[in-house]
Amino acid sequence: MASLGTPPGLIRFGPFALDPINRELRKRGYLVRLQPQQLAVLLLLTYRAGQLVSREEIHQHIWGNDTFVDFERGINFSINQIRAALGDDADNPRFIETIPRRGYRFIAATAFEPTTSVDSQQAPALAIAPAPPKTEIPPAPPAPFLKKTKRFLIPGAVLVFAAFAAVLWLRSRTAAPIEIKMQQLTHNSNDNPITSVAVSPDGKYFAYSDLGGLHVKLLQTGEVHDFPQPPELG
Repeated sequence: MASLGTPPGLIRFGPFALDPINRELRKRGYLVRLQPQQLAVLLLLTYRAGQLVSREEIHQHIWGNDTFVDFERGINFSINQIRAALGDDADNPRFIETIPRRGYRFIAATAFEPTTSVDSQQAPALAIAPAPPKTEIPPAPPAPFLKKTKRFLIPGAVLVFAAFAAVLWLRSRTAAPIEIKMQQLTHNSNDNPITSVAVSPDGKYFAYSDLGGLHVKLLQTGEVHDFPQPPELG
């Protein structure tokens, strides 16, 4: 990978800050993850902001002549990943413009800032004092009245549980049985048997079919609506 010379410091563009020394990209102080090759391509483009960077230059800068790889696919993948990290759009670019069959141009305004200055968009680190050593505190001896109440605590809890179980058993024995009512819904004779039935999901309607057609009954009122069977259905 070719060298770009002495780093000028932080490279700022939009909400981003690119650190050439630490090879980091941050957005408003938060780290944006990019692979080393993708960061190298972004550094090359920002160093040459406003200028055309050919694909051959990117190839020489990243891989050189001694590395035999599919650099065409590698360049395409790196540019796509950089655009995704920046939230850029190839059709309507704000940072990286594609020059068809030639290369790329970084079109956003850039500003260089010494790395010794404090990044105002990044929260300052806080010094954390070491935690004081833990002091073992011996447990306090039990109070005298606790020794007396322990003898009554467990038996009392057992009695309360037994009383609660007895109440539940008595209620289950005295509960009124569930009354089930049966209602005849149809009055068809043997000459006109029912061929199919259905009940609506809400339980309000009952439908059945016979030789005369389809019948829908409102269960609450007993009202029946008849739909004759079309002659072509036999």
